[in-house]
Amino acid sequence: MTAPVTAARTGDDSGYWPLFRPVPFTNLAASGLLFGGAVLLGGWALKEATGAAPAEIAFLDGADTTGILTAPITLGAGQSRADLTPGWGVTMLGGLWITVVSGSVTGAAWVCDLAPGQV
Repeated sequence: MTAPVTAARTGDDSGYWPLFRPVPFTNLAASGLLFGGAVLLGGWALKEATGAAPAEIAFLDGADTTGILTAPITLGAGQSRADLTPGWGVTMLGGLWITVVSGSVTGAAWVCDLAPGQV
């Protein structure tokens, strides 16, 4: 794994901002690993995919369903939402797993790769 991509910050001397990239998924109705390896989770944009039924998902820090619950999210039928995590993001050391509890979701999680020396 390589070091994360960063951009120089201005106005202070605290270093660099991490640059997040999307990990997209479409009509996801089953749970799965979105990203293997350590990442910062910076946020997400989600939409209930059918327009007809609510959906419930959860992001976990881990490589399977035994990961640590990080963000449970419920969407109404046809609802969309985008959320940012606090600060520079949430550190996901075990990978980024999405559990689909019910329904179908389209969207993206915004992640920044973390190199081994950064965790």
